[in-house]
Amino acid sequence: MLPSDAAIAEGRHLLLIDLSAIYYQAWHSQSPHDAATAAHDATVRRVRQLAERFGHVAVCCDHPSPSWRKLRYAGYKAHREAKPPDLLVQLRNACETLLADGFLLWEVEGYEADDVIASAVAQAPPDVSLTIATADKDLSQLVGPGVRILSTRDSAFAGVDEVTAKYGVGPELLGDWLALVGDTSDNIPGVPGVGAKTATLLLQRCGSILGVLDMARDEASEMKARTRESLLRCEQTLALARTLVELRRDVPVDVESALLPRTLRPLRSASDQELGAETYEETSMDHNEELNEEVPAEVTPAVAAEAPPAAAEIVRYDPPPQHIVAHVTAGSDDWTLALEPQSPESAWKLAGVFFNSRMFGGFRSREAVFAAIMLGRTLGLPAATVVRGCHVIEGKLTMSAQLIVGLVMKSGLADYFKCSERSPEKCTWKSHRKGDPDVTPVSVTWTIADARRAGLARGGSGWEKYPSQMLSARASVDLARMVYPDVAGGLYTPEELEES
Repeated sequence: MLPSDAAIAEGRHLLLIDLSAIYYQAWHSQSPHDAATAAHDATVRRVRQLAERFGHVAVCCDHPSPSWRKLRYAGYKAHREAKPPDLLVQLRNACETLLADGFLLWEVEGYEADDVIASAVAQAPPDVSLTIATADKDLSQLVGPGVRILSTRDSAFAGVDEVTAKYGVGPELLGDWLALVGDTSDNIPGVPGVGAKTATLLLQRCGSILGVLDMARDEASEMKARTRESLLRCEQTLALARTLVELRRDVPVDVESALLPRTLRPLRSASDQELGAETYEETSMDHNEELNEEVPAEVTPAVAAEAPPAAAEIVRYDPPPQHIVAHVTAGSDDWTLALEPQSPESAWKLAGVFFNSRMFGGFRSREAVFAAIMLGRTLGLPAATVVRGCHVIEGKLTMSAQLIVGLVMKSGLADYFKCSERSPEKCTWKSHRKGDPDVTPVSVTWTIADARRAGLARGGSGWEKYPSQMLSARASVDLARMVYPDVAGGLYTPEELEES
């Protein structure tokens, strides 16, 4: 029986979030015209939305170290392309934002989120019901009394009946089913010639993978000769696949800690963590006002694999008010720059507010926000525009193609800067710089063939999903740097750094 909304509201219900399922969906859904932090923002927003309904939440993450599956089988997920730097930056920033939101994050060295979730289900007290938010079919093995799946794809719930209807076997046989069929997304080999329908029929008749192999060894059975030969030939491969799809249930997690109240706390920069309160105040840029930014001890983000800790400490903290120095120009109705910071001190404080707003996931620290604001001043950009349109990747400040074009237009150096041709196959931008005696405009053209030759138009990339926008962005930025190096020189988009 699935837990009702009333039971959830009573409090002994825990939502286990497979963070990868939410994050990668957000990552692959973003377009070139989205904000630089679109994946971070969508991920954090989705987790917060779920928390509003479920209350008690544990966010389960893959550990960046090789998992036990990778150590057991080198081919596990070996076919996947290396993750671009921006993907990893936004994922890490999302985790830090969720930690600051008071969410419990479970990440254990050597294990994937699937194992952490399975262990939480296995170790949950009998009076705790659970919902697992995921898009991974492997986790349907965990469905049972008091445990259901919430699809991150379509928000549909699935219990035992729904899993059985989908796969033809119950959750208890889904591991056997997955081993027979294989999993191309994880590069787990299956049995050649045994597809979903065949696997279902075999398990319905034989009751388990061991029963299927017994039937294959019985030459008098009615099993098709081709299926029998394939099963017997791949018996060792099948055993490996069954091991890889098995969910570990012995990862040390403390379910009770996830049922404690959650409290929001201010985000902290690296320097905030390293410096004591007194030292921090002395080294801050404002010596006239007390920063009063003492923060509580960090909530432990990971459970150590060697020795599980006691229940995670949830620290209750009421943040002090932030004092912002911002000057409104007297007698002016123009608010465009009225609230811009008027000094390094006010810029530093504004950076703290931006950072703690959790709205700008492209920055890992208050210092990074401050540096971006100060750099933006040299480009004539308002502070809010900088934090909204810029992103730090591997220590480098990047900005969207639209923002780079906007800088050129704002500079007043261009007679015109425009797109003259755009299609999924080809895009051309043209411009003429004021004062240039040559009346012929300078143009830059990018074609999808150019992108393929450069190795950019890969399957699943933005080039494949949004070719017109990607071609337009690349051509416009190349043109800006070529004709207006005094404005756009050294400025790059996140996509360009990812591809370098």
